[in-house]
Amino acid sequence: MPPLDQNTATDHGKTEGTSIGDSHSGLAQFRLMAFAPQGTQAGQPTSATDAQLAQGPGKDVANRLDGQLKLFAGTELLDPSANLVQFQKLIGDFENSSDRVQAMQVLGPAATKINMTLENDAMATYQAEQTEAANVPGRQTLDNELSAKAGNFFDAAQQLPGNGKLSVLQLVQWQEGETSDDHAQRVRDGLKNYPSLLPLFDAMQTVADKVDQSKTPRERALDQQHQQDLDEEKTIKAILNWAYIRAQIPDTAGGAGIATDDQPMDGKTGPASLYPDPNLTPGDTFPVTKEQVCTPGYAGSVRAVSVAEKKAVYAEYNIPYVPKNYEVDHFISLELGGSNDKKNLWPEPYDPRPGAHEKDRVENYLHAQVCNGSISLEEAQKEISTDWYAVYQQMQAGHLTGGPDPKEVQ
Repeated sequence: MPPLDQNTATDHGKTEGTSIGDSHSGLAQFRLMAFAPQGTQAGQPTSATDAQLAQGPGKDVANRLDGQLKLFAGTELLDPSANLVQFQKLIGDFENSSDRVQAMQVLGPAATKINMTLENDAMATYQAEQTEAANVPGRQTLDNELSAKAGNFFDAAQQLPGNGKLSVLQLVQWQEGETSDDHAQRVRDGLKNYPSLLPLFDAMQTVADKVDQSKTPRERALDQQHQQDLDEEKTIKAILNWAYIRAQIPDTAGGAGIATDDQPMDGKTGPASLYPDPNLTPGDTFPVTKEQVCTPGYAGSVRAVSVAEKKAVYAEYNIPYVPKNYEVDHFISLELGGSNDKKNLWPEPYDPRPGAHEKDRVENYLHAQVCNGSISLEEAQKEISTDWYAVYQQMQAGHLTGGPDPKEVQ
C-alpha cells in the first residue's frame, strides 16, 4: 500500500488519509518523455527544461515547444481513452495552424470540455470504488483507523517549527514513476530529520497495508481506471499549457494581444473584471524562499483548497458555483509563494478573454524569471498582485523575452 498524501476533499472525492495510488502509469511516464530536454532519455527528470526554455530567445523557445508538441501529437500512447486521443488530434491541428493565436481560441475551449469529461469520469469511478469498498467486511473499521493514524501524522507535521511543515508535505508527495516501496523508503529516509514523525508514519503505513490487502479485484480495477483518468487530466493540462505558451510567441515580429472593450480600472491597465475585489482578495503568501518555489513539484505539494472552500469563495463573490466557467485562482500563485488562505483566492473567469488562462501564462513567466535569477521572489509577488495584466500586455508586445516555463501539473 503506498504512503498517503494529505488531501482535503478534492474535486475527485479524495479525503485526508486516502491513498492516491502508484504514480507510474504509462501516461505519467509520457509526460516526462514529452517534456524531456534535448539529450535526455524518456522518463528522466526534467528539471533542466525550465531553465533551457527560459534562457533561449523567442525563436528558440518557439522551435523547442513546436518539437515537444509535435512529439505528443505523433506519439503512440499506452491505452489512451477516446478523450485523450481526441485531445492529441487537437494538438496536431494546433501545430498545423498558420495562426496559433486563433488556433488557441479553438483548442482552449475544446480541451476544457474534454478535461471536464475526464473529471466527471474520475469522480464516477471514484464513487464506484467507494461503493465497492463499503461492502468489504471490516473495511469501515480499517478506514476509520487509517484516518485516525493519518490525522495524527499530519497534525504533528502541522506543529513543526519554521519550514518543517512545508518540508514534510513536500516529502510525502508522489514523484513521477515512483513505486510504493520506493515512496515509502524515501519518505522514511526524509523523516530522519523529524524523528518524532517516523513512528506516526509507520503506524499509518501499517494500517494502509491492511487496507490494501483487503481490496477486492473490482476495487483494484476501479482504482486503476480512476488513476488513468487523473493521469490523462494531468497530461492534458500540462501539454495545453505548452500550447498556450507557444501561442503567445509570435511567428512574426510584434504579436497580437487580446482586445477588450472595457475601460481600464483606476490605477490598473485593464478593466475591473480582470482583478479580484481587493477587499476580499488582497493576496497572501507563505513564508517561503526562492529555492523552495523553484523546486520541481513545489506548487502541487502545498496545494490544499477543498471543494467546500471553493464554494465559499464563490459565495463570497455572489457567483453561482459553476466550475466550468471559473477557476478558483490563487491571486498570488502557489509557484510564486502564494498561500491557500481565502484572502488569496477568487473565482477567475475563463471567458471573456483575457482571463484565467492568460493569467496562468503570466504566472509561468514570472516563475521562470524568479528561478533564473532575473527578479526576486518578492518582486514577482508584487508584479502579479499589483497588475498582472500589465505584465501580460508586455509579453504580448514582445517586450519581455525571458520565456515562461511550463506551469507545474498540480
